[in-house]
Amino acid sequence: MVSPIMLPVVALIVGCSLSVVLTPMARYFAIKFGLVDYPDRRRKLHRQPVARCGGPVLIGTLFLSVLAAIVIFPEQAIHLVEKSSQAASLALGAVAIAGLGMIDDRYGLLGRQKLAIQIAICLGMIAFGFDLKTIQIFRYTVDLGLLSWPISLIWLLLCINAINLIDGADGLCSTIGAIALFAVAAISSYTGNHMEAIIAASLGGALVGFLAFNLPPAKVFLGDSGSMVIGLFLGVLTMRAWFSHDASISI
Repeated sequence: MVSPIMLPVVALIVGCSLSVVLTPMARYFAIKFGLVDYPDRRRKLHRQPVARCGGPVLIGTLFLSVLAAIVIFPEQAIHLVEKSSQAASLALGAVAIAGLGMIDDRYGLLGRQKLAIQIAICLGMIAFGFDLKTIQIFRYTVDLGLLSWPISLIWLLLCINAINLIDGADGLCSTIGAIALFAVAAISSYTGNHMEAIIAASLGGALVGFLAFNLPPAKVFLGDSGSMVIGLFLGVLTMRAWFSHDASISI
């Protein structure tokens, strides 16, 4: 039997391997359907159109690797989803935010349009239990009460858009996202949230595999679809991963 501590390592390897396989396929279809970033001789200095396919790669890799982990280690799955509605909410939220990013990558949306849809997606996930009800600092716990939803919404929007805004150089967002997700995986393992660790490690591994094509000169870009997926999962996982019933501290 694999130790729970080893689960993120296995997830990382699986995620990285799947990403290396899926990225060229996603790149082909992105170019075919016009999901590309064109050079403009000002800020976008690449010499030819580059595929924006981060969202499909990350979603596909994550779903396949987490599905494999749940099938192989079903006893760990309960740490992520106590109710089936939460599993559906997380999956639909991820697909929705990736879809929003793909539409923006293809057609371009106004900032207020993106924000409105982001709010709707985040509120949907919060309604199904992905929220901060308390904040724990060492041994002191603060009950947020009526502020739970507003603070949770602000946190998710900050994570999504912070990651989205740093996606401006080859490999930058992928590298930062991978480092952050590996940190979340380590914290999750420490606090006993093993399924969260599997998800974070899988997504981090997917970014490492994606980096093989994203380092300069980049053959693919994350695009809004990829960067917003990273931000959404960082927001959700950090809300769930830092609390432990057995540990006396939370990060």
